[in-house]
Amino acid sequence: MKKYLFVIIIFLWFFSLAHAQTTVLSLEQCITKALQENLSIKSARYEIDLTQDKISEVKAGLFPQVNLSANYQYNTQIATQLAPAAAFGGKPGEFRALQFGVPTTTTVGIVANQALFNAQLFIGLRAAKTASELSQLQLIKSQEDVVYNISATYYNAQSLAQQIELLKKNLTSMLKLTEITNLLYQNQLAKKTDVNRLEVNRANLETQIENLQNTYTQLISLLKFLINTPQETPLEIQTDVQTDLNVLTQEAGNAEQRTDYKLLEVYKILNGYEQKVISSGYFPIVSLVGQYARQGFAKSGELAYTSFPVSFVGVQLQMNLFDGFNKMFKMRQKKIELKKLDNQVLMFKENTNREMVNARNTLKVNLKTLTFQQTNMNLAQKVYEQTQLQFKEGIVGINDILNSENALKEAQTNYLTSLVKVRMAELELKKANGTLINK
Repeated sequence: MKKYLFVIIIFLWFFSLAHAQTTVLSLEQCITKALQENLSIKSARYEIDLTQDKISEVKAGLFPQVNLSANYQYNTQIATQLAPAAAFGGKPGEFRALQFGVPTTTTVGIVANQALFNAQLFIGLRAAKTASELSQLQLIKSQEDVVYNISATYYNAQSLAQQIELLKKNLTSMLKLTEITNLLYQNQLAKKTDVNRLEVNRANLETQIENLQNTYTQLISLLKFLINTPQETPLEIQTDVQTDLNVLTQEAGNAEQRTDYKLLEVYKILNGYEQKVISSGYFPIVSLVGQYARQGFAKSGELAYTSFPVSFVGVQLQMNLFDGFNKMFKMRQKKIELKKLDNQVLMFKENTNREMVNARNTLKVNLKTLTFQQTNMNLAQKVYEQTQLQFKEGIVGINDILNSENALKEAQTNYLTSLVKVRMAELELKKANGTLINK
């Protein structure tokens, strides 16, 4: 029994360790998770559901509208009417005051209305379907924005992670060099100022690493928010960002495949429907109407409650003859809005072409700069290592060490900055081409 209990404890211990491990997510995994869990994307999906319900709301106008009505009325004074006295045996030209009806009257009935012809209703139904397409495009737009933000955040975090790793290696070398210099000082082969300057440089490196780690933590926090992961959940990213980026400069695209362009086109279609709805206001609305009710009458002490059926069917026509030129001014506004949309489409095409050319050129330049900075960083690393050896052999002084160390840090920073610029140029090119996500 104790043997089995021990095995169970060991199993649970390993299980808890497995779950306590930090999750390492690639950029693709972050994007996949965000497309499912991001809060703004969820809101866009809710908007699609809302649009579908609005379409159903418009469709409801095609069905009969049935209403129940009930009325109770107690006449404290029955209305008086005048009738010719001759009808009751009186003199011609005279009138007699008469009261018709009883104090208590009730009416309970059902009224039905079925639209036979309503141009606004039918046009509104077609417009609602276009609105559904609009909500789908808005979802894609939200997804593109999230993909862009996640990629930018991920690339910056990768750059910081690499910079922190490089600085940690520099710090390790600096600690060893400080230890050697301190031994030389104890043996009167180095100056105390040399040891102090190395200590200051070490402290600066540690502070720089701490600041970068704080920025890295903030980027990881932002990444968690974008993929809708609890802030307390451990999360790490892949730090290797090397990939074949030269292929991206050949990526082709056009303005018409961008979601923003498609949204403008849908807005133009909706504008056309809005104009048709305004024009349809000049047409009549024809409906089939019907009613069935029972009217009841009663008078205390004289007439017990008695009811009678009342019903009718008919066709109703409604048509606006004059609205003070309201529809005319509305139509003018919609035509101006359409002209603005046409102008926006032209501006968008021109701007997109400009963005594509600039993004492609920027990416080419940044790729060349990245290659140069990488070569420069490798060279600075060799110089630093050689200077360390020369310092240990007493060939160079502390100034040479510090200068080579500063040159290495600068080269590393320039390289990582260029790397981020390349990745951001890649993002901008994909955005300009409309290929941030697979649609």
